[in-house]
Amino acid sequence: QEWGGDRSLLLRETCYYDRWLDIPEQAPLYSPVFLPPFTSDLADTLASTTQEGALQATTLQFAIYAPSYGSDQELRLVGSLPSLGAWDPTRSLPLVRTQERLYEVSIQTQILSQEEIEGIEYKYLLLDKKTGTYLWEEGANRSFPTFPVDPSHSARIQDAYPRITPPSVRLAGLSVPLFALRSGEDWGIGDFGTLLRDTLPFVESHDLRVIQLLPINDTTFTRGIKDSYPYNAISVDALHPIYIDIDQLPRLADQTLEKKLRRRASQLRKTTKVDYPAVLALKEEYLRALFPELSQELNEDDAFLNFCQENQSWLRPYAWYCVLRDVHPDQSPQTWVEGDRYHDELHDTLGQKSDLYESYRYFCWLQYELDRQLVAVASACAERGVSLKGDLPIGVAPYSVEVWSRPELFHLDQSAGAPPDAFAADGQNWGFPTYNWERMAEDNYAWWRGRLQHQERYFSALRIDHILGFFRIWEIPRAQTSGLEGHFHPALPYSLTEWQALLGDAIDVRTLAEPEEASSPQEAPAEGYPLLRDPYSEGYHPRIAWEKTDTFHSWSADTRARWRSISDDYFYVRHNELYRQTGLRRLRALSSSTRLLLCAEDLGMIPASVPAVLDELQILSLELERMSKAFTPTGWADPLTFPQRSVATTSTHDMPSLRGWWQGLGEEEQSRYLREELHIEHPITEEEVYRLILQRHLASPAQLVILPLADWMSCDKHLWLTSAEDEQINHPEDPNQYWCFRFPCTLSDIGRLAPEWQGRLLQYIHHANRTPFA
Repeated sequence: QEWGGDRSLLLRETCYYDRWLDIPEQAPLYSPVFLPPFTSDLADTLASTTQEGALQATTLQFAIYAPSYGSDQELRLVGSLPSLGAWDPTRSLPLVRTQERLYEVSIQTQILSQEEIEGIEYKYLLLDKKTGTYLWEEGANRSFPTFPVDPSHSARIQDAYPRITPPSVRLAGLSVPLFALRSGEDWGIGDFGTLLRDTLPFVESHDLRVIQLLPINDTTFTRGIKDSYPYNAISVDALHPIYIDIDQLPRLADQTLEKKLRRRASQLRKTTKVDYPAVLALKEEYLRALFPELSQELNEDDAFLNFCQENQSWLRPYAWYCVLRDVHPDQSPQTWVEGDRYHDELHDTLGQKSDLYESYRYFCWLQYELDRQLVAVASACAERGVSLKGDLPIGVAPYSVEVWSRPELFHLDQSAGAPPDAFAADGQNWGFPTYNWERMAEDNYAWWRGRLQHQERYFSALRIDHILGFFRIWEIPRAQTSGLEGHFHPALPYSLTEWQALLGDAIDVRTLAEPEEASSPQEAPAEGYPLLRDPYSEGYHPRIAWEKTDTFHSWSADTRARWRSISDDYFYVRHNELYRQTGLRRLRALSSSTRLLLCAEDLGMIPASVPAVLDELQILSLELERMSKAFTPTGWADPLTFPQRSVATTSTHDMPSLRGWWQGLGEEEQSRYLREELHIEHPITEEEVYRLILQRHLASPAQLVILPLADWMSCDKHLWLTSAEDEQINHPEDPNQYWCFRFPCTLSDIGRLAPEWQGRLLQYIHHANRTPFA
């Protein structure tokens, strides 16, 4: 499959010479993140090109996909024909950018002979406007096969990429949960209006080029605090109604109710934490009061009708899901009497009930308004050279729209989780159903590819949560709660015959094996079984951490030694090639079909095959100084050694902030860090420590440095507005975590509280040369 997504072409009598698109040498530079701002002038150029349709007769058009070369550089074409400059670079033709990464130039052919056309040779070159020098592409001259039509017809030569080394482009960005943002007009939570009116101007004025968000998909099921968990989406496509900007909607006809709701909003605006249930209830009350006033005119609203038509594949099941969810509060979709699974006939049947259908239209309208607002944010960002980076959760809720409408894509009898580690002795059980990857592969992962293509509507880049899940996932039977009872999938489990040979004759492996449920009415042993049945084959997995059980220590020394050797090989060696092939196959299908810049969340203990696959597909890794991926003498990673294709950060939402990490080190470790990492022997202030850490990250080779707002603020003590502990957004060890963090001030307050902070930040970013579009 070609790299880079689908292509389109309008033809009359045109001869088209195409080139296969392999992944380019520096694929990230071809993503929207690293391209110059997609201005309205460029959009007009693209629109006029599309309206013209096919090439005009007697036109020979050259086109090539290229990365950004900077405002002081210009891609040009020179060749053997006089109209191509006759190899004189000063007479070369400038190429015009007609799409995000497509450049074109045309010449007229009616004055050329057949011999001249057939003998065309050409090359691309790069003009440095400052110096007037030209950089020629490497390799032999380009040419194309014999022209099969006379010069009176048109032709297009579509080349792949220039043979010119792309520039080193590095950017800085801001990571922030949307719900945590404040503004002077918010309704107790950050929303799409906050993004547009406050966040975008803020990042632009500080030469930050990326805004990274946590997931913003709808999670509404109970409307309680559990729904605040942004990674537990009920839909992978629908946006969360809590993020709608009320101020972009018409005012209510009932002015008394309007004033009442806005008074409540002003109260919620003052809260130190997000009151999730109260904010959602307030916005829903406003929206449900407004919809009847707009309902009739929506029947004639072409934009609304087109949105519903173009998105019906996901919008219909989502809207009916929401209707039935509210009819049957807190009940699993599998128990709904109207249908335990969505199908098109359900739409026709329920649509005949006027009250239900009006509720269905309400949820369609909500998504229409949310889409309209977020598209406006994305467009404004694109025009200003700022990219939105989304977050793609690895799982979906077991009661989600996807499970209700496409159950065949999931293993509903299994839950995703994580094996035990130093922080969770029993492992983790996330409760998400695992994917039926084998079924998904039958249509080349169409569900995943469609999911990414939908995200392209809003984002230029995506963080892929727990990318290890594309290589293998820790599966736990739905009936179990402990992560100890899990296994990796895919896997190569041993048969009982193989287990007997591996463990020797001193023990009967049949007594160790988990029996089939049907033949095992007795209770399982207190410590469980050391051999766990694979749900997809006749094989058995070794139970992880079995070495810590009393039963294990009752075995003979030889059996214990054999088990340790088998277990170590099974979990850390045996599956590496399987994981490599699996991850490469799945991720290649995704990365080759999207224009998005894909960024992995690849922290923690990962198989050796993962970095190689990410490197082959040019997916950016995630790098943290405090979590070195390889052995270092100090235990910390040096930002100056981070790989180029990476996102560098100082903390994530799942760990203490930069201040929290530093204060948690203790005096001895702080001194060691200053000495071994910063090479400082004398005491410095805490403020200076953070400034040096920020500068080291900005100086790293990483193409993106995206830091949480709290960590950007750490370099000025006037912005230490809360305790360091309160800056941590999520505590993953807490299964009942309430995602309610709010920043203590608005973005506009920062300049007032710390007048020197902006200048210092700009100095750091400019000194690190992270302003390519300035």
